[in-house]
Amino acid sequence: MKSSFIKKARILLVILCVFLALPVYSFGKTKGLTVLCIYKSSEGYSDDSNPLKWFFEKDITSNGLRVQYHDFDKGFTSLGDLQDIRAIVTWYNGGVVANKEIGINYAKFMVDAADKGIKIIIVNSYGAYGYKDGNETKWDLLPYIRPLFVKIGIYFQGFWTNNPNNIKIIYKDSAMVEKDEKQDVAKSLHYQQIIPLREDVKTYLQLQRTDAPPQAGDGKSSVIVISKTGAFALENYVVRGSKVMLNTSAFIREALFYDDGYLNVGVIIGDIDKADKIIKNIGYACKYAKIRYDIYSKEELKGIVAGDLSEYEALVIATKTKAAIPFGLIKGYVENGGKCVFLNYVEPDSELNTFIGVKDYAKKIEYFKQGFTLNPAFFMNGINVPGDDIDCNVRRAVVENDVQVLGKLNTLFDSEKYPIVWKRTIKKGKIVYWNTNLLDESKLTRGTIVQSIYRVTDIFASGMINVGLIMID
Repeated sequence: MKSSFIKKARILLVILCVFLALPVYSFGKTKGLTVLCIYKSSEGYSDDSNPLKWFFEKDITSNGLRVQYHDFDKGFTSLGDLQDIRAIVTWYNGGVVANKEIGINYAKFMVDAADKGIKIIIVNSYGAYGYKDGNETKWDLLPYIRPLFVKIGIYFQGFWTNNPNNIKIIYKDSAMVEKDEKQDVAKSLHYQQIIPLREDVKTYLQLQRTDAPPQAGDGKSSVIVISKTGAFALENYVVRGSKVMLNTSAFIREALFYDDGYLNVGVIIGDIDKADKIIKNIGYACKYAKIRYDIYSKEELKGIVAGDLSEYEALVIATKTKAAIPFGLIKGYVENGGKCVFLNYVEPDSELNTFIGVKDYAKKIEYFKQGFTLNPAFFMNGINVPGDDIDCNVRRAVVENDVQVLGKLNTLFDSEKYPIVWKRTIKKGKIVYWNTNLLDESKLTRGTIVQSIYRVTDIFASGMINVGLIMID
């Protein structure tokens, strides 16, 4: 009894140490426009004919990415520094390589890729669990493999069994793991213990070994998972004969464009002046409101595809001209249900004017000292915030009938031609457009940035301090 307890304590301690050593992954940007797909020619596949091409290529390329195929059996030195690679997707049928050196070098290659921020997506067999040593097959590569799995967000424990009487399914997302065929452990005959290590790891199929040894704890195993940093689908639960159990289309999309369910905001910085100050201002606004955000500079925008934008509940855009932002992607994002806040006025452009709902937009910027008034409907609690003492720059704008003006200048004449901020629904999405540069740098407007995000998002959660104030004179 005591020996069993000590063994359990040791294994729990090992897993805890691995967990504590994990880096904290923020909601991060992806890089590169190419997905590297690796197969084995020794399994009868080629660049033109392999499972990755059959099941994944269409979904990858339809999202604006490129596919590059590579043969495992040719080694990996020719791939260089993986400069344009955003993800590596592998599909192997067997788990044994010709010798130990190949297994070690492959694990090092994959770990190095993960360290560069490249997503690691393993489908079917990992491909190099063991190796041939003469007539013997050896399985002592786990010390090299486990660091890779940890970077995906899982711990590969092992404790293999093929006895279906000791394996049961305790959770499954049928839409993801039962596309053409039901999962059945009596047919799969395969168990390895895989333990999620981070909260971002989503489990789609979970098994339990009922006769688990003490070191395996409760015997639960997440055999199909997706995380921010990659994905894993264990062999025998992906395909069975000609039937595909894994919903490969949904799997690869979620793996490449991970949605963690949080309120995430993408900040796109174009050619606006004083960009550093604006980034700082937006950053503090999001930080204080506990909103997770990514900032894309002008150079980083070159690596964006449509799927990247779909990961955000809202975009915040600061730019001087339309040409400095990926307008086509943003337009498609909004029309398909995305939400967007233009933080400052953008130079008039016929295509942009149509999008934001302006019939006539003056190029001239006018300065006003009279202040402005925001509609109480702009704020989440419907309060009235006076802006009488705030000077601002505004462009004259005649808006379309479907535009909802949320604030305008305090001027005696033509106030309707000087809207300070408005909202518009565009097909499935919404925008808020600020017709001023007031929000660019001022600390006073950080709350207004947050309220703008609230105004466009479908669901918004904000922390409120529960305190009272007492003044003793």
